[in-house]
Amino acid sequence: AEPVVALAAVRRDGLALRFALGVARCDADVAFAACRQNGMALQFAPADIRCIRKVVRAAVIQNGAALCFAATELKGDWTLVSVAARRCFCCSWQSFFATEAVRRDRHIVLTVIKQDWRALAFVAEELRDDRGLLQVAMSGSALALEFASDSARADADVVLAAVRLDGDALQHAQPCLRERRDLVLVAVSRRGRALQFVAENLRDDSDVVTTAVKQDRSALRFASPRLKRNAEVLRLAAARSWASLFADPEVAEDRDVALGAVRLNPRVLALLSESLRNDPEVLAAAADHQESSLLGAILQAPRGLLVSVGRLLGAGLGPPEASEAPAGGDCASSRGSACGTGGG
Repeated sequence: AEPVVALAAVRRDGLALRFALGVARCDADVAFAACRQNGMALQFAPADIRCIRKVVRAAVIQNGAALCFAATELKGDWTLVSVAARRCFCCSWQSFFATEAVRRDRHIVLTVIKQDWRALAFVAEELRDDRGLLQVAMSGSALALEFASDSARADADVVLAAVRLDGDALQHAQPCLRERRDLVLVAVSRRGRALQFVAENLRDDSDVVTTAVKQDRSALRFASPRLKRNAEVLRLAAARSWASLFADPEVAEDRDVALGAVRLNPRVLALLSESLRNDPEVLAAAADHQESSLLGAILQAPRGLLVSVGRLLGAGLGPPEASEAPAGGDCASSRGSACGTGGG
C-alpha cells in the first residue's frame, strides 16, 4: 500500500517525495509522478532512479534546472539538455544557466558547449578557466576565447591555440599578449585583418605587416602610417593590381596609402575616393612624380586647389623618407596603366 499512498501524495505535491520511505521511495512510477508535478523532486529520488531517462525527462520538462540532479551520464545527453533549455525559455543560454547549480555543473556545461560555444559566456567563472572546456569551446569557434577567464586570456598557450584556428581571436587576448611578436605573426598569417588588434608598435614592424598583407591586402589600412607609404609593402598589397587594392572602400579612403601609392604610380589617382583626388598633398605627390602625365587632370582641378598644389610643389614636397622614394625604374614603369602593380 505504501506506493499507492505515496503516488497519491506526490501527484498533489511532487516535493512530498522527500518523505517517501522504503519501497515507495525506490518506486520509479512514484518518482515519475513526483517529477511530472515538480521537476525539482528529482533531487529526492535515489541514485538508481536518477539514471532512468523517462524520469529525468519528466523532471526537466517541468523544470529545466532539475537536470543538475540527473545521473552524470544523462547530463551528457544532448536531447535532454535541449529539452531542459527550452523549458528555461532559452532564446539564449542565459536563462538556462541562471541557476547556480546548473552553471557550475561541468558535465552539463560540457554537453552544452559541444553544441554551442557561445554558452560559455554564462557558465561559472571557474569553468571559464577550465582548459579542457576551453579547448572544446574553441573547437567550435576560436572566438570562444572572448568568454574565457582573464587568466586564460593571458595564457600564451591558450591564445596560441586560438589564433592558430582563427587569427581574429587575437582581439580577445589580454593586451600583454597582443605585444608578443610570435603570437601576432601566427595570428596575422591566419587572418591578415587581425593586424587591427595588434599592439601599435608591431603595426610598424615590417615583418608583421608584410605577413598580414600577404594574407589579406586590405590589412594594409591597419599598418602604421610609415609602412602604409612603404614602396615594398605597397607593391605587395597591389600584387594583383592597384585596382583590386583600392576596390576596398576603406583603403580607397586611406590618405597614407594614397600618398604612398601615387608616388609609385601617379595613375592610381584615378582609383582614389573623390576627397583624396581633391587633396592638395596627394595631387602634389602624384605631380611631383611625373608632372607631365598628370598635367591635364590637374589643370581641371578648382583654382583654389591648383594654388595649393603649386605651393606644395614649390616647397619641394617629396616622399616622407628617402628610403621610400621610388627608384628610377618605378618612374619609368609608372607610365603604364593604373591597374598594374607597383610601377603599374
